[in-house]
Amino acid sequence: MQGARTCRWSCARGRVTCKHHRVTDELPLPETLTLDEAYRAAFFLVDAYISVEANPDEGLVLFHQYMQSDPARWEDWRESIRIALRSDANHDPLRENLKRD
Repeated sequence: MQGARTCRWSCARGRVTCKHHRVTDELPLPETLTLDEAYRAAFFLVDAYISVEANPDEGLVLFHQYMQSDPARWEDWRESIRIALRSDANHDPLRENLKRD
């Protein structure tokens, strides 16, 4: 299957996934994610960046390790979600990036 990769996580939404399940780039993306799915997506974004960089930034490598093993990571993630959902959040990185384009 061209453009397919092996799924690396098990999905919390009941979709069958495992190391043998194939995920294609053509699958429609959901409009919303659970907190767990969003965390995994963020982890895989960092993981992908580190894997393609010859000399990834040490801070990013440490953040990647933190996302995998720090006992406080889940509560830190939940607090970050709370901050992002507040209407008075200081900035929106998505809008800031759009303004630069």
